[in-house]
Amino acid sequence: MQDSFDRMVDTAGRMADAAVKTTASLVNKGRDKAEQVALQAKLAKLHRQLGALVYALHKSGEENDEMVQWYIREMDSVHRKLADLQQPPAEEEIIVATPAAKGAEDDGDAMFRGGDGEQLP
Repeated sequence: MQDSFDRMVDTAGRMADAAVKTTASLVNKGRDKAEQVALQAKLAKLHRQLGALVYALHKSGEENDEMVQWYIREMDSVHRKLADLQQPPAEEEIIVATPAAKGAEDDGDAMFRGGDGEQLP
């Protein structure tokens, strides 16, 4: 009976560990998505500003290649950061114990069947 209890505690511990890993993974994905949205907003702003600059320079007949190049470098930097965020994360192995199906053999010390919790004779 103690052996069955120890196995249940061990299984519960593994399931809790898997839940913690899954939660951490979801938090990381949410953080990455929020960062992507912020970077996309920054990129859109840079595009608008560069467009306004080019328009103003063209209308005035002036040139400011240094400023245009600065915007291009900033956009490239944001594109690189977005590409880094879109890299698939390393696969994490999550092992979850699944209960035995009805009719499966149970340990001789078990009091209940693993799959459906039915009490054993």
